[in-house]
Parts: sequence; structure tokens; C-alpha cells
Amino acid sequence: MKSIVVAVLAVFALGSCSKPAANAATAAASPAASIPATASVAAAPPATPPATMADWTAALEKLYTSSSTKDEGDGVTSFFSNFGIPGQSKGEAHLVAFGKRDTFRNLRFYTPGIQLEIETSLEDYISLRDGKLPALLIKPYFFGENGWLFINQVAVMADGEIVFQRDFKDEHVDTDILPGGVQERYTFLATPEDIAGLRKIRPDSKVLIRITGKKGYVMVNKREASAFRANIIDSLQIYDLMTAALKPHLPPG
Repeated sequence: MKSIVVAVLAVFALGSCSKPAANAATAAASPAASIPATASVAAAPPATPPATMADWTAALEKLYTSSSTKDEGDGVTSFFSNFGIPGQSKGEAHLVAFGKRDTFRNLRFYTPGIQLEIETSLEDYISLRDGKLPALLIKPYFFGENGWLFINQVAVMADGEIVFQRDFKDEHVDTDILPGGVQERYTFLATPEDIAGLRKIRPDSKVLIRITGKKGYVMVNKREASAFRANIIDSLQIYDLMTAALKPHLPPG
């Protein structure tokens, strides 16, 4: 009888000793138990500071060199800008434009070629506001020795395809009476769709330009049409150079 009691007590003793060991094994196998409660999280890299006007201005100044700078005495400075074209060989003619800086309006203007309001034409230039990206502006101009045309539409055809057209019959058109006739002009901002169409114009494209009004239409002469072809190609190059250079440096707001 005594031997039976001893055996039973031994079984209970072994069972009670095995429970802590099993619990320890379970804890060791648990992933949560292996991670210290005080484990630190890796610090995030510091945020890149926003661009400033100084960054934007520095990026712009790297695009071109200025010469023939003149203070006009009314807050406007005129200058001649010479753009370096990436990949261009030394000694080749660079992209050039006549520039103006209007400090009162925080604007710069870049006009390629010689664009003068003397005869009916289609003009273009780049407008650049401080801290922003460039904009392309288009200006149909009509000079009439025999009276008004009341312009309300302009269209450009390149190699038989109409690549650009704008109707402005509901917009205000600037007019003036001159000693030798009358003049009409309307300046507007080119849309992305306008720009895409104008990019189809090539140096050897045959370009026709029609300006329409309430009293009919006139064709821009071949000399002025050729000038527009050259100028719009240069304007789009300047537009692209500025966009690529300034986009990474736009100040907030």
C-alpha cells in the first residue's frame, strides 16, 4: 500500500514541474515575446525645404545672359537675352529674345525676332511672372488704311492643316485711330491645346495666316507669315527651357 502512495505522489510531482517548462517554451516561440518593449522606430529622413524666390531667380538667371540693359525710368528695364541651348556647339548662334522686366507688375517678357506693329501680322511672346512658370501669349494685329475690320478670329494653317484657331467675337478688342489708318489688336493666353497645335510648325512649313472680322477677312502677307513661323518656333523653345528649369524651384503659393 505504501509503495502505491509513493508512486502517485511522484506522478503529481512530475506534472507540476513540467508546466513552467512548457510555458517557457511557448513564450520563447512567440514573436511578440522576442521584441523588446522599448524597441525604437527608425527616424524619417528630414523633409526637403520648400523652394524660395531666391532659388527660382537663380534657376532663371542660369538660363540666359543679359546685355544692353537699360533702365527706362518707369520701373521697366529692357535687355537683350541670349539663351544657351543644351548640346549646342560653341560658336553657333544662340536663341535670342528682347526682354523687359516690369518691377511694378512682377513680370518679365521675352519677344523673339523683331515684332513691330506696322502692318497686319500675328505676334507672339513669353510672359513670366515672378515665382511662376512661363506663359505663351498670341496677338493678332490688324492695320487698315481703309477702315475697320472689327477682328474676331484668327487661324493658322501649316502645310495644309489648320494647326491653330481662336474665336474672340465676345472679347474686348483694343482699337486706335492713327494718322494713316486704324489698328486693331487682341492679346490672349495660349492654351495647352493651342501650344500642341503650334508645335506642328516646322522651319520649312508653308504657313498661311487669316485674320477674320465682321467685314470679311485679310491674309497676313508672306513676309509676316514667315516671321511668325520663325518666332513661334523660338518662343516655344524658350517656353520649354524655362518650364524645365523653373518647375523644380517653384516657391509655395
